[in-house]
Amino acid sequence: MNQILASYYQQGIEPNLWLYRNQTGHEIDFLIDEGLKLTAIEAKFAERPNLDKVKKNFDALKRHYGDESISKLIIKSTIKEEFKISKEINISPGWIY
Repeated sequence: MNQILASYYQQGIEPNLWLYRNQTGHEIDFLIDEGLKLTAIEAKFAERPNLDKVKKNFDALKRHYGDESISKLIIKSTIKEEFKISKEINISPGWIY
């Protein structure tokens, strides 16, 4: 979270950051409001997080806010290099934002 906040503060931006959780237990660790769009970040302390569970959480978020409201879906993990795990989801090292 510190890297996320620092990247915004370095640009002179006060981030609007919060957690998403619905009544059925789906949650996203960080939602960043970037005006008309949201960036969703799920933080995982594992090189191989449970992608099915993460995708279900992202799907619940998209159903709630609508596909058009979400600009980025990101998983932060202990992996070494960034890569795409699907058409819309990137996974990257936790220390890079």
